[in-house]
Amino acid sequence: MRIITTLLVAAALSVGGHALLGRAIRGAEPSSGAPSPPPEPPARAALLDASLSAAGARYDPDVGFLRAKGGGPGYHTRTSREQIVHHVLDTAGYAQLLLMRGTVEDAARASGILARLIDLQVTDPSSKHYGLWGWFVEEPPEQMAPADWNWADFVGVRLVEILQGHAGQLDPALVARMKKSLGHAARCIKNRDVGPGYTNICTMGAGVTMAAGEILGEPELLEYGRRRLAAQRAELDRNGGVPEYNSPPYGIIMIRELERILRLVKDPAARADAEWMRRRMWELTASQFHPRTGQWSGAQSRTYSRTLSPNQAVFLWLRAGVAPPGAESMAFSSGPDLLHEAENLQCPPEFAVRFARLPADPHEMTQIWMQGTSRRPPVTLHTWFSDAATLGTINEETTWVQRRVLTGFWPDGSGGVASLGLAFLKDGREFASGVVRARQQGPRVLAVLGMAAGQGDWHVSLDRPTDGCFTAGDLRMRISLDAPDARFAAHSEGGWVCSSGGHEVVIHAGDVFFDGRPGSWEAGRHEGGVHLDAILHAGDPLRFSPATLGETAAGFGLEVIPAGREAVRATVKTARTGDRRRWSWSPVGEEILAPVSLGKGQGR
Repeated sequence: MRIITTLLVAAALSVGGHALLGRAIRGAEPSSGAPSPPPEPPARAALLDASLSAAGARYDPDVGFLRAKGGGPGYHTRTSREQIVHHVLDTAGYAQLLLMRGTVEDAARASGILARLIDLQVTDPSSKHYGLWGWFVEEPPEQMAPADWNWADFVGVRLVEILQGHAGQLDPALVARMKKSLGHAARCIKNRDVGPGYTNICTMGAGVTMAAGEILGEPELLEYGRRRLAAQRAELDRNGGVPEYNSPPYGIIMIRELERILRLVKDPAARADAEWMRRRMWELTASQFHPRTGQWSGAQSRTYSRTLSPNQAVFLWLRAGVAPPGAESMAFSSGPDLLHEAENLQCPPEFAVRFARLPADPHEMTQIWMQGTSRRPPVTLHTWFSDAATLGTINEETTWVQRRVLTGFWPDGSGGVASLGLAFLKDGREFASGVVRARQQGPRVLAVLGMAAGQGDWHVSLDRPTDGCFTAGDLRMRISLDAPDARFAAHSEGGWVCSSGGHEVVIHAGDVFFDGRPGSWEAGRHEGGVHLDAILHAGDPLRFSPATLGETAAGFGLEVIPAGREAVRATVKTARTGDRRRWSWSPVGEEILAPVSLGKGQGR
């Protein structure tokens, strides 16, 4: 990795509100070498100009808010993707950006935005949605499906930032209105009372209520936030990790919110808890980083893409001195939080070194992120690293689109990153009502897909059918390798083979069942890569309930090996014993015991 100059970044940032990370930025050097010096941070003024340029292009003077496409991620909102709406949270961030630049014109526009923002909040204490905003101007909370309670936290944070840093630029009457609005948001957060299990919102809400308590002179809000943060620290200490295990977006938000507490809250006890948690989150993040590919390895919860997004890569670049290969093609958008990167705390040096090199080659680790209960085992991640490749799994998890139950990365043949993953598809769309169990040793995995009752279709919970039934004409588990040079080889003695760059994925296909009937395996190609599918059902639309299906499962063994190395000669074995089935694959050395029918009460 070479040092990049501020001038280069400023020049790159000057066009269209986005930045192309220059060719000078590279991933960390191989683990055998000494760590390279971190790049210089981009100029804050350039980031601010880029942010304002991008946001200003979306500003609608007739409404006073930023335009956006509706639809969202497929839940909460009833708006369509074809509909042009006006985004509440983005516009609150735009107001903060305007005040950061601070011209008279900027302050005037920000004042208009903030006045309208306050008008959009539900302020009736008797309302179910007290303290909330909708996602969009066109869709207040009571019209959403359902309202997103996190908006009290996300918009509340913006109010805190503006009141703490820019109140002097605003009319005192507006500042008084903003303080009342912050009070409504803080009381909404307190009434909701999110526990440590919702990690980033628990942290953010604790910060908002503590800051509101200090700003408004309301000790009960400060005390509430202090207790909430202390309880979260205790849970993190007890479990070792957080429920949103190994999540790039949530992990980064968690670190940012802890830093925000350190920046905005004066209370000594809260600051001590925030610093302890900040260090622990950096330690966990560093432990999962793969230096050669610049990727966040291991199975992941609550994530939206298989590889790091540009903004996530920029976060690690500015804080830990790393950036992924191919960063020159990344366009990232900046905003208020990104502008604080240069001001915020860096990754502690004892953890930062792990971003530059592995502890050993190969390196393998097992981490418990959440302790087990009487109803489910501990949340356990197993990750294997070599200098050139990494493979990670979780012991048991559902197939919601925001889960990555199996991930693998290595350099592809074109200077980018090959990525390996697994999904459960219903009519071509990821299906949340599956469960995958996995056992891993080194670069080899035994995994079994089954059904999970009581969950949703696209979302894990928000779209659960009232009768528990789904309809599908096609139901399949997909193992996919995404890379421009991804290739697929015909079935051989060692298994099905997908390859990219200098590595191969060898898949040893096991049995497939749907409601007790045998399924099949099929190879194919998709845009950007190749895949191997376990086909559970393909044909006429079929209505089914996961809770009453007979045996529905697909098992396989998988190994990631350097190209040309001989694959293991072992088959996936399975045998039924009563209402359970044992799956085994000798290279892993551990069995998976899975229920054959959820209807008999053997589900998760």
